[in-house]
Amino acid sequence: MNDAQFNLPEELYARGLAHYRAGEWRAASDMFTQLQALSNAYPEVESLLADAKLKIEIERTEAPEGVLPPKYRTFLRPRFITAVPALVLLGLLLVALRPTVAQSPIGAAVPTPAISLPTPAPTSTPIPADTPIAAPTTPPEPGQLVVRLAADAPPTTAIDNIELILDSSGSMGAFIGNQRRIDIAHDALSNLINQLPTTTNVALRAYGHRRGADCSDIELVVPLGPLDRTNMVARINAINPVQLGQTPTGAALRLVAGDIKGAQGAVHIILVSDGEETCRTDPVAVAQQLRANTPQLTIDVIGFSVNGTTSGRLAAIAQAGGGRYFDAADAQQLTSALHQAALTEYIVRDDAGQEVYRGAIGTSTTLPAGRYSVEVNGAQPLTVSGVTVEGAHPATVELRQHNGTMVGVIVP
Repeated sequence: MNDAQFNLPEELYARGLAHYRAGEWRAASDMFTQLQALSNAYPEVESLLADAKLKIEIERTEAPEGVLPPKYRTFLRPRFITAVPALVLLGLLLVALRPTVAQSPIGAAVPTPAISLPTPAPTSTPIPADTPIAAPTTPPEPGQLVVRLAADAPPTTAIDNIELILDSSGSMGAFIGNQRRIDIAHDALSNLINQLPTTTNVALRAYGHRRGADCSDIELVVPLGPLDRTNMVARINAINPVQLGQTPTGAALRLVAGDIKGAQGAVHIILVSDGEETCRTDPVAVAQQLRANTPQLTIDVIGFSVNGTTSGRLAAIAQAGGGRYFDAADAQQLTSALHQAALTEYIVRDDAGQEVYRGAIGTSTTLPAGRYSVEVNGAQPLTVSGVTVEGAHPATVELRQHNGTMVGVIVP
């Protein structure tokens, strides 16, 4: 590059600035336009060029059509008298701040003076006035579920005859926590007696509670007859194990045939034991024969705090007797097992089939709003589906007799 080419931007800048100061806007615009095409070393030229073009546009709009105003008239217009001195001062300031070519070596970067740009006003997106605002939803309130017998229905859902057989052998003196097994059994059986219908006939047998090492220690504590709650609870609490008390389960079951002789209706035997047979009798064979001779009889067995092997052998007795087996490890489980064995219960399940409540017929419970099914156990099991529970009205399932069969009706 020769000197003429190198000095051309400097010359264009000087000439353009001179025209700008003289108010010669078109000439200044031409100079600045050429300068921008050759070099970007003069950033202030952009604002000067824009201002010159603005002045040209103003002169064009104010002049008569087809006539360009003389430069001196444009320069002396009253509206520019105050503006021109300000522009001159701005130009002098820019010249003072502009670096000279002589001070900058060839190829060196020319520093760019900072030009303050106007800060854009903050923008905000308006919210449409007609946008609907969703109202908060209130979750449905819990409701009550009642399962009851119809007022004119006979108490066919209750068991007619129950015989309780309590294992009171020496092992029942062992502790679970701070309670003896026999004391836990006292409480659970007493709770059951207080909930049985008064129409139920009840008998009580026990073994291993009077003499040690004696397989004949079997006693009919209360014969089968109408329920006397006070007497039955007192007789239950008086039973206590003795040291080396035996477990003659088979022999006790064999005696049941005489206990229930003459009984009308279904007979339910409930055996509570914490161990296996110890007197060389096969209780499974006895239960099977008892069931064959008395078809209306069933035997439920509750294994209380037993291991897996003993649990399996006790369960075999229940299977032979046409009944059910329950495992119970503590007080709460023993109480629950007795209720399931002796009372006509209902089970409430949610839509997923999970059990959410269990209770005796005639009780109620509060449940979250939703749809449930009610299962009723007993001699005639049934399931009532599509029971809707909500806060506004309680849901009632009524058990009725229809042609000798128990049916469940959802009462509106």
